[in-house]
Amino acid sequence: MPPKGLYRETGAGENGEFARVRYPDGSELDLSRHEYELTAYEPPFDELPTKTEYEAHHA
Repeated sequence: MPPKGLYRETGAGENGEFARVRYPDGSELDLSRHEYELTAYEPPFDELPTKTEYEAHHA
């Protein structure tokens, strides 16, 4: 199973936009939008739910 994007978020200041990614071993990492798109994770960045939407769906 490949890594999967979970949600996207917009941070303040230097953080900018980032995506939360879950890896096959269960670990998770925040990646900048640029890193996420360079690696071509799925789904595409703009199709990821926001963190709020993700949390509401998984509550």
